[in-house]
Amino acid sequence: MTTLRHPLPWLAAALIAGNDFVLRGVAPGWLTGKLSDVGWLVVVPVLAAAALSGLGVHARRAERAALAATAAFYAVLQLWPPLGAWFSAAHVADVGDLVALPALLLAVVAWRTPGWRLPVPALLAAPVFASVLLADGLTSPSEGSAPCEATPVWPTAAPFRVELDAAYDPQGDRFRRGLHLVDGEGNELALVVADDTWPTAVCAREGLEPNTTYSLAIGPWDEGSANDAPIDHPGLGTVTFTTDDSAGAPADDSDACFALSEDYELSEEDEDLCWFAPGVPG
Repeated sequence: MTTLRHPLPWLAAALIAGNDFVLRGVAPGWLTGKLSDVGWLVVVPVLAAAALSGLGVHARRAERAALAATAAFYAVLQLWPPLGAWFSAAHVADVGDLVALPALLLAVVAWRTPGWRLPVPALLAAPVFASVLLADGLTSPSEGSAPCEATPVWPTAAPFRVELDAAYDPQGDRFRRGLHLVDGEGNELALVVADDTWPTAVCAREGLEPNTTYSLAIGPWDEGSANDAPIDHPGLGTVTFTTDDSAGAPADDSDACFALSEDYELSEEDEDLCWFAPGVPG
């Protein structure tokens, strides 16, 4: 239990909280996601080891078990999308996030330096850490945002719908430059943005292929020129999805994309899955 008073897990908990309630509103998603993971990889094993020790497990065995379980869970979370979808609808599996795994060593440092203690009651630490972890799990990746579930099955004929919680010109070149649709082989597809749709309809110019995995990167946006409308939003990061077995529909221009957005009616199930949109519950 003395490890619960160590400065490292408290700093990690502060990192998680600050990341959720301050940085996620102003920093890019790739950065805030990594910071959150680093905090988790310190707090979770320390808290789990303390719980096992409280149940009578020898301290060293509790530490090894907590470390192994945390590492295994985190790896599966990033490599197997269904676990991420169950854990949080906002989570997107990303093998690149495994770069945060060395943060587990900070938990080991906390266990090996028991003399470093903060003047706080050990019994206070457990509810504080648990509350921080719970709040982080309930917080969207960026302020007011709810991207699709991890690897949803996307209707091939449906345009994407992108809504930002900031003023911007969806027909400006700068907005399009912030969107990148890539297939499983790394080929980037041309995108078309529809006029007068809200949320903004975005279509693949050549259409989507059925039963194919794609990744859509939404922001961040470049600074643009003096003539560009501002896009004061850090972006939503990358969302990976797989199309269904229906036929796709190309959109040669803005009018064609607008027509697709009018023709395709979202079902109640699609509304739960398919919004790439800050401020729209998903």
